[in-house]
Amino acid sequence: MKNLLNLIGGNAVSHLITFAAAPLITRLYSPGELGDLSMMIAALAILNVFSTLKFELAIPLAKNDKDTANLLVLCFAALLATSIIYLLLAVGFALLSPVNTSGMAVLLLPIMLLGEGLFTIAVHYGLRFKKYKHISLIKVNKSIIMNSGQIGFGLISSSSLSIIMGDLIGRLLGANRMLMDMKSYIASHKAFISKNSMKKVAVEFKNYPLVSSFSSFLNSIALQAFPLMLGVLYGSASLGIYALSQRILIGPLSLVSQAFSQIFLSEAAENIRNGSTRGLVKLFMYTAGALLLFVCIILSIFLLWGEEIINLVFGSEWTGSHDIIKYMSIMILFQFVASPLSQTLNLLSKQAFQLYWDLARFIIISIFLLVIYLFGVGFYLTIFIYSVLMAIMYITLFGIIIKQLFSLEKRSIC
Repeated sequence: MKNLLNLIGGNAVSHLITFAAAPLITRLYSPGELGDLSMMIAALAILNVFSTLKFELAIPLAKNDKDTANLLVLCFAALLATSIIYLLLAVGFALLSPVNTSGMAVLLLPIMLLGEGLFTIAVHYGLRFKKYKHISLIKVNKSIIMNSGQIGFGLISSSSLSIIMGDLIGRLLGANRMLMDMKSYIASHKAFISKNSMKKVAVEFKNYPLVSSFSSFLNSIALQAFPLMLGVLYGSASLGIYALSQRILIGPLSLVSQAFSQIFLSEAAENIRNGSTRGLVKLFMYTAGALLLFVCIILSIFLLWGEEIINLVFGSEWTGSHDIIKYMSIMILFQFVASPLSQTLNLLSKQAFQLYWDLARFIIISIFLLVIYLFGVGFYLTIFIYSVLMAIMYITLFGIIIKQLFSLEKRSIC
């Protein structure tokens, strides 16, 4: 419980900073400019899947310091290689595109990907050694730098590039403290690091790049194709309204969700290492119940008083965000419970089930996006249908995990 409170506390503070900065940001930037940032973040989320080839997920499962040190170096090597590839692609795109804001923004994307990759490695390193307080601190640091940058650049010149630059420096500098800790750790275990040892852990955890990375890619496509399509079909301003709903509710819920997920990942990995199947099932059910209670309370507050809060804090220009929250509430409910627990399949080496689910969702969302493109469905109806489809998929995912856990428990008893 103390570990959970540490992470939730850090997430809460980082969101409080974002929420406190939001009224100023919504007055410095237009819905269209916030929409342009959302397009960049959607592209970032899709491409970031391959940045470390998902080897960071294996760090909490490493059996000893030798494996941990080699996994860290492997993650950094993968991140460096993919960052260079993304940079070359971005330069090529910029050279072929007209000289405009979009071309300039694309050149910033590889740097954002590098920063996000470093931050992700830092978080999983912290989970490996249960540095929950440090994880909280780097999340707060990232939020402070990101929001300060967006406000600072916005005061100088309010534009899409300004808000993107603020986001970039937050991702790039947020985890500096933990990265220095990792540097010292790698230096102190330098004798353990070799090409053969890195090859050994790469082979041992080969399912992460071969299965988990593609599963995560399908997951990101399914999640991020929707805001990208909103921007294409309904314009940056409509996407900006949608993005504010993410910032004031779904974003904060995601932060809490990540805290639950990280604690669950760390504790579940320990149960698996100790062969405690019953402990794993008990931890899963406890976490699911806590997630459900939390999301019901938060959703009730926003559904009852969300419109007044948005009008007062952000201004009448952003009122449509409340309608979006209302239509997406059914998806938010089930996503918040199922998503943090989806790592269970990776821990049980059942990545194939996650891949099949991600593939099914990808196909369903692709068909849905094609339909709304062809038939010109209205903005809010599109959001509602999407919410229902996603809710059904998250219920299905939760059922798959439950079935696998109970099957494992039954085998351990026999």
